Amino acid sequence: MSLLFMRDFMPADKPQEPNPPLFDPMGRSEQMQAIAAFAQRCIDRREELEPAFIQRAYEQLLAAQAWFDAHCAEFNIGDQLPVVTAGEAERPVVAEALIYTLRYTAIKLLHHHKHLEVAAFPKKT
Repeated sequence: MSLLFMRDFMPADKPQEPNPPLFDPMGRSEQMQAIAAFAQRCIDRREELEPAFIQRAYEQLLAAQAWFDAHCAEFNIGDQLPVVTAGEAERPVVAEALIYTLRYTAIKLLHHHKHLEVAAFPKKT
């Protein structure tokens, strides 16, 4: 599979900033679901995931982790385990584990975004 599909939802020219100023958790969740679906199709066809694809997926996960770190602490959202750490990009990856992590992070982004919205605008009683 070509990485041309990836350019629709991931910048190819420069690495993703760890904490971009306009991080959209809803949009990133959709992107991660699309990345996971693409990776799953590759696995189903017995195609290897290219290193550049894996690196960009890690960049997406690291950006999400930076968002979690920046926003969840202020609302005291439980003990957060990192979805990915910086050192993991250098280790061999099991494609299924990457797909699972992308899907898990996509759901976690939606969940925490909704929680932050509710916390920011509590109901008046």
